[in-house]
Amino acid sequence: MLSVPVQHTGGKKAIIKDIKIEYDQSWQQQHWRSLTTAYNRSAFFEFYSDELKSLFFKRELFLIDLNEKLFSWMIEKLKLSLIVKKTETFTGKESFQSLSDKRNADVNRYRIKPYPQVFNYKFGFVPNLSAIDLLFNKGIDANEWLAA
Repeated sequence: MLSVPVQHTGGKKAIIKDIKIEYDQSWQQQHWRSLTTAYNRSAFFEFYSDELKSLFFKRELFLIDLNEKLFSWMIEKLKLSLIVKKTETFTGKESFQSLSDKRNADVNRYRIKPYPQVFNYKFGFVPNLSAIDLLFNKGIDANEWLAA
């Protein structure tokens, strides 16, 4: 799991769009090293790595901006036709719980189709890793894999 450190708000609740990224740590280098170690032997790492690294190392002020740029990049690379709508309000735990329950039900309802992964020989197929795992291992065929 890779997480981006954020600036603390002194115990005050912050609106998601106002959460700032913390750059006192060298998290970008550490994360990129982790991604490189995990995927440099994958079939499509070299194909996508320069572009992803460029996005990854931009110093976005807000976490939401980094998330949106990475999300948009992934949608483009996976050739997904999605309509993304932002919400102006969030009602709280009830909405989160509902989303969480739906996501878990959906994951359990569908059988994940195996695809070649870097460490197949060691661990076999590991489902539900990440979109990056799918993209680096399947490349331009990732969209067809998702559609099948």
